[in-house]
Amino acid sequence: MSYWFSDKSPLFGLLAKVAVTHNGRYGNIGLHIEVKVDGYLAINVVVDDFYTLANLGKATDPVVVRYAMVVLDDAMFFFARHFYQTYPDAIRKGELHARVNLTITGKLL
Repeated sequence: MSYWFSDKSPLFGLLAKVAVTHNGRYGNIGLHIEVKVDGYLAINVVVDDFYTLANLGKATDPVVVRYAMVVLDDAMFFFARHFYQTYPDAIRKGELHARVNLTITGKLL
């Protein structure tokens, strides 16, 4: 199961906020993801419009949530691959903590 589909995920709350804020209007949903490991690196992934909705108020529809999870999982995989290629010995040094800042945007058409 994806982290983004767990109880700890901010995904549903952020999508709901976009849905409430832009209720009844047409537009695109975008993602801004910053992944940071202190002492190593930070990567920003921006997807300005991963889904176009006929009504942004429907941002929490299962299809939209599924698309968002795919985009987020791809971004995390990209980060993990890049991180371990760049710092192959990092995991041997001990426990690492990654901070993820996730912003979901609603852009009106």
